Amino acid sequence: MASQPQQRFSFREYLELERSAASKSEFHDGQIYAMSGGTEPHSRLSARIVALLSLRLNECRVYDSNLKLYIQQFDKGVYPDCMVLCGSPQFWNEQSDVILNPSLVVEVLSPSSERYDRGEKASYYRSIPSLKEILILSQDQVFAEHSVRQGDSTWTLVQHTSRNDLLRVLGVKLSLEEIYAGIL
Repeated sequence: MASQPQQRFSFREYLELERSAASKSEFHDGQIYAMSGGTEPHSRLSARIVALLSLRLNECRVYDSNLKLYIQQFDKGVYPDCMVLCGSPQFWNEQSDVILNPSLVVEVLSPSSERYDRGEKASYYRSIPSLKEILILSQDQVFAEHSVRQGDSTWTLVQHTSRNDLLRVLGVKLSLEEIYAGIL
């Protein structure tokens, strides 16, 4: 028995469906995938990084996971756990719920998403010309993976595993101790 072909959607069609949907979904090359809910540590860690960055990055806009990011080169519509934009926002097709030019994206890992977030998704993020940094945090242990763009296409990646480690994110210092305080 032959399988039925999956319906393909344009990004515009996806947005129309997403805006009236009861739950979030992501867009990948014409396909729509429902997003699962997060755990309590995941939610707290996401909220913590949004709060810390909001307090310290006065010249930038800090967004939580309710704003979509469209990755044009790969035709992907995703929801980073946190996104920071330094400068004027560029929106997809003048739609204020889809950003194109973040300076930083933050992902909080879960067991089901870790491989994708650290692999394919990180490589999609690196294709965004405005993106300067990627910060990946574990919800299960004190762990940060910080990637910083060096020039046009070179990235340096540093892993941090000690609560005493300091990160410099978009020019501001953050310690893993303050990121994970009360969470793990």
